[in-house]
Amino acid sequence: EISCSGSYVNGAPSPKGGSAAMPFRETGNMRDGSDAIADWPILNALLNGAAGADLVAIHGLADYGNSAGLTIVADGTREAGQRLENTLICDTGMGILRHADAGYETAVNATPEQVWAKISDITCWPRFNAAIVKVRWLDGEPWHKGAKLAMDIVQPRPMTVESVLDEVLPPNVLRLKGKMMGVSAEHTFEFRAQPDGTTKMRTEQVLTGAATIFISEKIKQAATGAFANWFEGMKREVENG
Repeated sequence: EISCSGSYVNGAPSPKGGSAAMPFRETGNMRDGSDAIADWPILNALLNGAAGADLVAIHGLADYGNSAGLTIVADGTREAGQRLENTLICDTGMGILRHADAGYETAVNATPEQVWAKISDITCWPRFNAAIVKVRWLDGEPWHKGAKLAMDIVQPRPMTVESVLDEVLPPNVLRLKGKMMGVSAEHTFEFRAQPDGTTKMRTEQVLTGAATIFISEKIKQAATGAFANWFEGMKREVENG
């Protein structure tokens, strides 16, 4: 039996879409064509520094691309534990942020009206997203502009996220807006009929706020989860009746 004690150094390189601009690897074929945009690794490095990383590096890879990485020391203290949590959420979450910014879409074998009937039943939302426990109306007439709803979520931590319906155009557009911890989020769902009789489902989220955007990643991950899984859940329920 071997035991040891001491500090643990965690080094996170850049195998993530949010910390790299590598058109032939991590960021190849981005939906919005942003494969080589270098702003993302720079933003990743800045946010990791704000999150408390001990070392942040920006890697220049000649004509191959560039990326950002971080190192943090876990020495068993409460302060180091908080910084470790912040950086892990921020660093990996940037990949979710980047792909959410690029937009997601899924084709479903149904009409926009059938898709709208499913998403307008908020009791179904927990089945589409495992992070959501319950959704309820708080104020206003349901499915009218200005109505407010609340989502009880469990990831990354239990909390309640409140949103206001900013645009409701059945059966094609639903836009939610919310604000928490100084970060504003705008989440749009679109359902467009296609010539082949299917409906293209697309979602996009835009976050605005101060430099504490790494905190907003907690909100994003908890409130929306994986967009692809959300739409795949809707697709299964709609097509199966």
